[in-house]
Amino acid sequence: MIVYPGTFDPITKGHMELIARAAAQFQEVVVLVMENPAKNCLFTVEERIEMIDHAISGFPNVRVTSGSGLAVQAVQQLGATMMLRGLRSAADFALEETLARNNAHLAPQVETIWMLANAETAFISSSAVKEVLYCGGKIDGYVDAHVKAKLLEKNAHQRI
Repeated sequence: MIVYPGTFDPITKGHMELIARAAAQFQEVVVLVMENPAKNCLFTVEERIEMIDHAISGFPNVRVTSGSGLAVQAVQQLGATMMLRGLRSAADFALEETLARNNAHLAPQVETIWMLANAETAFISSSAVKEVLYCGGKIDGYVDAHVKAKLLEKNAHQRI
């Protein structure tokens, strides 16, 4: 089992590209929606889980759950020894390298596995999706239709 932790606010085509590749390589993939009080999330944990559940419906070996606290501790609580992280750029690597070293210190039995985003999705982030939508841009290339509908629904009620 490999666990892919993140806030997924919302899940993007970039996230899904990594999930699809992980699902092809690992017997079981767990998408772990993290509660992070430091981030001002647009969607609740339950809403994020619902969107991910919809997005992963075609992957029989992928499931979604939630966690809080440190991601590496949540991974351990699931009984996993591998954590998936995506890299879009060198800047991501600099941050993720530090996180992986810290996680290795906290939980030496949990290995961090990195996957590089492909060129078609490397520019996508959840923050960019919300920014583009707020500024009136088209987000079809960033998220699937279900997530787009949820974003538009939220945008009608509050500023992104």
